[in-house]
Amino acid sequence: MGELDAQLNTLVDPLQRVLHERSCCLLMLAWKRIPHLPLIPFHLQLRWPGRLEELSLNPRIALIPFFESDNSIVSTPTYRVGDVIAARKAARAQRGTLALTSDFVLQDWESKVEKRLERFQTLVLPGSSFVAVDQVNPDDVIVPGHRSVIGRIAARTGLRPSVLVASKRGVTAKSIKTIEQQDLIVVNAQGLRGWRTITSIQTLLRFCRDKTPILIVVSSPSDAFQFASHAIERGAKLQFEGKLPSEVRLSVSSVGADRPSVEREFEFCVADLDDRAPGLRNVLRLAKSAWWAVRQATHRDNTELKEIRRFAVALDRASVEKPVEAGLFNAVRELLTREAKNVQQRSTRARALLDATIAMPGKGPTLVVVRDDSEVNELRSRIAVELGIDIDSLEELGVYVTSIYGYWPDRAFDGVIAAGYFGTATLDIILGCRAPAVRFVVDPIEARIAWYHLQHIAELLKLAGASGPLEIIESIAKELSGYIATFGSLVELSLAPSVFRGGDETMGRAVPTSASEVIVAFIDGSSIEVNRHTRFDVMRLAGKKLKNLQAIELEPGDQVVVLREDSRILFSEKLLAALDKGPLAALAGKRATWLGIVSAICAEKHQSPQAILRLMEEKGQSVDLATIRSWLRRDSIDDPSIPDRLDCFMAFSSVLGIALPKETLFDLYGGIQGLRVNHRKFGRELARAVRAAHLGRLDAPTLRKIERDWGLDTRQLVEGARVAVVDEVILPEGAEDAAQ
Repeated sequence: MGELDAQLNTLVDPLQRVLHERSCCLLMLAWKRIPHLPLIPFHLQLRWPGRLEELSLNPRIALIPFFESDNSIVSTPTYRVGDVIAARKAARAQRGTLALTSDFVLQDWESKVEKRLERFQTLVLPGSSFVAVDQVNPDDVIVPGHRSVIGRIAARTGLRPSVLVASKRGVTAKSIKTIEQQDLIVVNAQGLRGWRTITSIQTLLRFCRDKTPILIVVSSPSDAFQFASHAIERGAKLQFEGKLPSEVRLSVSSVGADRPSVEREFEFCVADLDDRAPGLRNVLRLAKSAWWAVRQATHRDNTELKEIRRFAVALDRASVEKPVEAGLFNAVRELLTREAKNVQQRSTRARALLDATIAMPGKGPTLVVVRDDSEVNELRSRIAVELGIDIDSLEELGVYVTSIYGYWPDRAFDGVIAAGYFGTATLDIILGCRAPAVRFVVDPIEARIAWYHLQHIAELLKLAGASGPLEIIESIAKELSGYIATFGSLVELSLAPSVFRGGDETMGRAVPTSASEVIVAFIDGSSIEVNRHTRFDVMRLAGKKLKNLQAIELEPGDQVVVLREDSRILFSEKLLAALDKGPLAALAGKRATWLGIVSAICAEKHQSPQAILRLMEEKGQSVDLATIRSWLRRDSIDDPSIPDRLDCFMAFSSVLGIALPKETLFDLYGGIQGLRVNHRKFGRELARAVRAAHLGRLDAPTLRKIERDWGLDTRQLVEGARVAVVDEVILPEGAEDAAQ
């Protein structure tokens, strides 16, 4: 609880300010996150009632946005019932004659719990047990939330405490009417880059009345880029909280000296395509994305980049549907093909990155930030070869490699290396690491865009009066300015940020490249394009269970477990494989033995499913034909199912004519059942471990315990997974929005 109080204590003074002034405040944290921010409405009622003088002891607070990950936090047991009762009693006594109108009104559960205090006093319950989480839908209709434990004994009449959140569809002009009636609105905009969620916050700032107290919390100034202007227009005051290292030493490895000239060539190829081919704007967006990818990649073979493949697929499709407009992209395709074969450019960047990594000063760990997960694997492999060590030993040497998405620094580093500039997320990771030494490996165009974004950050820091962090940002920008592209008559490129078409800077809303694909966009700005029936592991029920859903079944706010090495591989499938090779190897062996026996007998006897069904019915076993077929499936050792009841298992063995002693069959069945039980048990525990990693609570001792209990493969799997929160699922043009 002490760590939790320390996190939320950062918000107390800004909350006092917005309540006193009836104003809006944009609180920019010093590249630091408050993971448990969703608990602040509960803390103000259950642990700190009365701490904010101008807020009632029974406040009406709105929390925007609210995802499944937030629901997991507020559904985690946190508050001891006896402490809550004592805190609320003390707050009412302290208020005395200064009490607000509703301060002495008991919440509907208080008197009931006090009568049963001996039973409830030591219970530790979630915040959502005391205070309901009510949703307001787009039509301004409130859907009441459920309160576990406490809700069952609460009085039917009386003051029902609640926190108001927007539904998965976000804030609308209609739902604003209810939201703005709250005593306080808290906007948790930490790390948000998702188009739908940002649009929802913009709607809130645009339509909410001026006198409603609003606190907007961002983890860095760059988080505020998308809606700072909306906040400032409504008179919001900017506040900066936190500190950066007193000194940040920046060095630059300049690569790609030809970039300004080839950039001009690319700009000439795509000039006016927005107007000349208005029906192919998505192809243009993919072309720009492929261009940045091919210039930043260090792959040995750039023709395999997913961005190039997506552009090629989209253009081929357009060539059939709109051949004239598609022909305008021929020059773009040729330029991309040429640059993909530019071995010298790739080798130079890769060599500079390797040299920077090996020569990074400092005795502590070094973090290397690369474009995406494929680059992570490529660089890890190259560093291991360069040093002559096993790839799994890199972390032991203090070298960590990560992509920009799905990562927030959870430890201090002595040095950080950026293998390019991938948007403001690059700066967030660098400054969030608190590293005293930073190195950029960038070309002149990347340096210019990084410099531009640093200027934007500096402007926000000036408005917030944050002189210390401002000096550091200005010193980094000054060092980068010496590597910016030289502008002259031959190279005239706009300084506007719209030039940048990589990383987290959007190029308009993406569109799937084919009718069978969907784009799953996440709130951190990342996205993946997959077949609409691709299955994902989704963490629901407050993060206690993994649920398997198709891409088109995903909803905004869902927590999806994504493997960094391959977003299309199910986490649960790799988890079971890792467990079966590790602590469950003996049980998995019994299952494999059984499946091998069934497969051999089926190959020898050629019994039809219909014949087996009749024999099973004669033995009094009621099963259907589909189930029989699933027991006989031989296309993969992992695919067949197995009878889940002992009597059915033994009857099936008899029908097949398996001549094994009963004791042996009992042993096989027991092993198979044990495997099923342990799959569920370990699956739940590891799902919680992945969530803990997402919240920054998975420390080194916990990882060592996972390795000791479940094996090294399982530990690596947990470390290689991330929990991504769905912002929206984008269907092909003409299809109904997946979030409807």
